Amino acid sequence: MNAIETHDLCKSFHGIYAVENLNLTVPEGAIYGFIGENGSGKSTTEKLICGLLVPTHGKIKLYGKPYRNPAERAQIGTLIEDPACFPGSTVYQNMMMQALNLDVKDPEDEIARVLDLVQMTEHADKKFGKCSLGMKQRIGIAQALLGHPKLLVLDEPINGLDTEGCRIVRETLQYINREEGVTILITSHILDELSKIATHYGIIKEGRLIQQIRAEQMSERCRDHILVRTANDMKAFGFLRRQFETETSESGIKVYGEPDSMKISAMLMEEQIPVVQLETKRIGLEEYYIGIMEEARSA
Repeated sequence: MNAIETHDLCKSFHGIYAVENLNLTVPEGAIYGFIGENGSGKSTTEKLICGLLVPTHGKIKLYGKPYRNPAERAQIGTLIEDPACFPGSTVYQNMMMQALNLDVKDPEDEIARVLDLVQMTEHADKKFGKCSLGMKQRIGIAQALLGHPKLLVLDEPINGLDTEGCRIVRETLQYINREEGVTILITSHILDELSKIATHYGIIKEGRLIQQIRAEQMSERCRDHILVRTANDMKAFGFLRRQFETETSESGIKVYGEPDSMKISAMLMEEQIPVVQLETKRIGLEEYYIGIMEEARSA
């Protein structure tokens, strides 16, 4: 079953579409990394899914049921934009207000559980307004976790976090996903961190979904290679493809299989093909994303 499905989802503001014909599929149990440029429609999509905005057109289903179904809506934990907290109240007081608002059973125990998950227990008596940006983000995640939601929708949850804060959030999300089966839809501009936890990805541009892909598929496409440029790329490609797995691209010849760059250089020199560039390329989520966005711009 899919945790989230959208069908031709649209949202316009004053005649301008922020989300257009979006068909998003988030499998149950996934950590779905939703990525795109600023203004691409990520936050708008999350607000539509959570019922904070009304679609102009299209359908949203949560676990196979209409998103307005109260039972399914009650199973969503959200952190979109800033945590809803009073700066003059303590972390614990803010957590209690949210727990009571959600009618959480045994609120004291539940608050203790989620604060422990995000490692904020020792700061429970601190005024929210005195907390750092990273601490506020972790408090927002703790609020979203109240009541054991089945689905967690997070908008830039690691924004402003230092390395240690990123680690805490990453391990928390992995834990609740693995141990409690929570499905997570998460946006982030910190693609290196996102690549450490995501099982699926959706790439959005100008309100349109341009690709959905599993992490395993992306890993297959994000293959390290040696980029070769020569004075005669046509001749070089004809020679190299007989020795290695290769392909041509606008940037040069890509040679796969972790061959020895010095060996390639020597082989080309023996064939009297002068080498202009020989560079080992390590491909990660950021490089893959940039490539996809460049393809979308030129399409």
